[in-house]
Amino acid sequence: MQECLTNIIKHSGAKKAQIEIFAPNDRLYVVSISDDGMGFDTSGVNSGFGLSTIHERAAILNAKVRIISREGRGTRVILEVPYEQN
Repeated sequence: MQECLTNIIKHSGAKKAQIEIFAPNDRLYVVSISDDGMGFDTSGVNSGFGLSTIHERAAILNAKVRIISREGRGTRVILEVPYEQN
């Protein structure tokens, strides 16, 4: 989450950002971070803008990452984090 927020501040030009955290079931948490910034071309999604760091940190949590962005229309990063009960 920290890297996503840093990217919004440094690169997006966003006026508004939103964080949502919810649990659609008892085995998964979903974190959605979105902004109304300039967006970017996702074809090079693993490079630049700290995106590789986002993927690395998600891997530590065994989480899935989806990045949805359109130039001029903002960006949304969705992390699906499995919840492991002990």
